[in-house]
Amino acid sequence: MKTTPIVRLACALAGLSLAPLAAQIDLAAARAELDKTLTRPANTVIGDAQRQALAAFLQRYAGQDLGPLGYARAMHFYLQRDMSAAVAELDGFFAKHAAIDNDEHRTVAGRIYLSTLAGAMRAGDIDEAQLCARATRATRLYGDLATIARVAQPLLAEDSRIKDRAALRIALLRGALEHADTAAVDQFAAGLYGNAASTAPSTAALGTVRARPAAPERTSPASLEGKAAPEWTATHIVDPRAQPVAKLALADLRGKVVVLDFWATWCPPCRAVVPHLVELQSKHTADVAVVGVTRFYGRGMDFAAADAQKPHGGKSVSGLDETAELAINKNFASAFALNYPIAFVDQAVASASYHVSGIPTVFVLDRAGKVVGSVVGGDAKRVDALVAQALAAR
Repeated sequence: MKTTPIVRLACALAGLSLAPLAAQIDLAAARAELDKTLTRPANTVIGDAQRQALAAFLQRYAGQDLGPLGYARAMHFYLQRDMSAAVAELDGFFAKHAAIDNDEHRTVAGRIYLSTLAGAMRAGDIDEAQLCARATRATRLYGDLATIARVAQPLLAEDSRIKDRAALRIALLRGALEHADTAAVDQFAAGLYGNAASTAPSTAALGTVRARPAAPERTSPASLEGKAAPEWTATHIVDPRAQPVAKLALADLRGKVVVLDFWATWCPPCRAVVPHLVELQSKHTADVAVVGVTRFYGRGMDFAAADAQKPHGGKSVSGLDETAELAINKNFASAFALNYPIAFVDQAVASASYHVSGIPTVFVLDRAGKVVGSVVGGDAKRVDALVAQALAAR
């Protein structure tokens, strides 16, 4: 199209561009591509391949509005170790959007905000209002509350440069309340307040938080070794086997070596462990009972689509009710060809009874129901070694 000088001047004055408007992106396709950028082997860190994949994604959509995927630029800066740019991008993203759907990406965003807490003491001037906002986002996004508590401790100390430490504590707890188990929040609150019982938050102010005068001694899954495994009964069951069970309790499995995998569909390392557990169950059909133990999280990764690639190419979904989350797990069981049941249990089973603070955590029980050992992270060789030990015992 030819334009006259007058038309060009009118466009310039109106702030318009004569360049063609960028086509609206296919958000579903972009989301599927972004979800795959950080895919890597289980229990490995983000490396050059993932950095390059993310950079290629951003290059492909350069100059276009990514909308709810706009946080990808913050992840890119984070992987380039440009933390100030990463935080600025995230602040801008959350000014327009409420959440990040992908669980691994949410964790990366949490780490970005965690870095701001770690660097606050070294900063010249501290904007405490901004720090509190970022503290809430850190605990909302990052699941490891124990790490956040350790990072925050210098900011909450009596000799800290933070003037309103109470506001910072409240900010940290506000984010934690949105996703953590009650027991984990209790422990987190106790760690933040230490022995300052008189300044601990009231239940009226923080709802379900019940601060204790001092942080309790942390108990790990390893503390159950040699002891009878805590009993549980499934509230709901997803059983893809030819002869599914209608009810399932740990006591029903006595007489077999039991492998309990505490996991969730939304957890990338959990998904990476599943194929080995399927293989393990196939190898020891008569002597071993594998059970995937989970609870209702309200989110997950759906593999219902025919082109969903395993183990990390499903669709991240959130805001699920129990019926929808059961359906997500049924889709997962089908896509991954599970040959063992998924047991939904009360949330206290993992945190209070089995002391699980991170998933996947795998327990191996002997035929009498005693814990032979546990593996945090689901290392296949360690799981196999524990199973062999349990099978050899008579």
